[in-house]
Amino acid sequence: MTPENLRIPGPTPLPDDIRAAVAGQMINHRGEKFADLLREVRAGVKTVLDTDGDVILLTSSGTGAMEAAASNFFSAGDRVLVVRGGVFANRAVSLTTAFGLDVEVLDVEWGTRVDSAEIVSRLDAGGHRGLFVTHNETSTGVTEDLAAIGAALGDRDVLFIVDAVSSAAAIPIRTDEWRIDIIYGASQKAWMAPPGLAMIAVSARAWRFQKSAGLPRFYFDLKALNDAADRGQYPWTPALPAFYAMRLALRQFEAEGMESVYSRHHQTAERVRRRVRAMGLSLFPDETVASDTVTAVKLPPDVDAVEFHDIARREYDTVFGGGLAHLNTSVFRIGHLGWLDSADINRSLDVAETVLKQLSHAEAD
Repeated sequence: MTPENLRIPGPTPLPDDIRAAVAGQMINHRGEKFADLLREVRAGVKTVLDTDGDVILLTSSGTGAMEAAASNFFSAGDRVLVVRGGVFANRAVSLTTAFGLDVEVLDVEWGTRVDSAEIVSRLDAGGHRGLFVTHNETSTGVTEDLAAIGAALGDRDVLFIVDAVSSAAAIPIRTDEWRIDIIYGASQKAWMAPPGLAMIAVSARAWRFQKSAGLPRFYFDLKALNDAADRGQYPWTPALPAFYAMRLALRQFEAEGMESVYSRHHQTAERVRRRVRAMGLSLFPDETVASDTVTAVKLPPDVDAVEFHDIARREYDTVFGGGLAHLNTSVFRIGHLGWLDSADINRSLDVAETVLKQLSHAEAD
């Protein structure tokens, strides 16, 4: 039986060897075997994120890392700027508001990038202590220019916090070079691992902010987690299967070289975009800002989105990402990150074309 062709932007399909690694036997999470596992995974993540800062691993989803980014470095009432151009950026707004931060929102038209000049204009007007940016917004298929934002920030004493959940390990990230202070991701996306592990990198500037931060934290206390990790320990029960998968995936990244990994993702995304255009469809974002991990495609106005997804799943075992929020009836999304099986990606594009033709013929009848 052909497995379901999962083309959502995470969790992503796993290759057989990594699925086998997930099934590994449990070990003593207080013993030397786990200490070695933890050290290897931390080192591998540091390499992928291209940072000399501290890397901390969390047994959580990416939202746990987002919460840690808010709770560890600020006090109630601290002013922060959140760039909002999609659903997941809006989660950062909701989360920082829940923690009692003074949140200013810089709204960006969905499908476009933020202007870094507008960011610094807002920051210079307002005594902010943090800037939250979503690197790759999966709801719109847009990737922000972190290098330009980091350069624009310069030496301002503001924490640059980046959500890289759907970009890390697929789209190049130069954490230190781009002046990023806090960046986080999650295992179920491009890292080729199951859900259950988040990673967050912390700069020296961020640790300085942490010393005076007054928000409560316990499970996500990054200082305690980092100190324990330096001793080869995790304070709580770690997600061992996700660690096993990450170790193998990181070894494969090292063998291939990250520039090759990034090139594969870019080439695949270009192929998807070419095929979308060939079908007579349009991307939701401008192609100059389009993501290399997820492609957001406009549905023809006469196509019912629910019916499109239902036929693709029921008749062709293919699951696309749906449009989110106000895009739920007008956009579908194709995930192409992590383990890139060309046959499955080609099959998904064939399915999209076939289903759209079926619906078009049905409408004509």
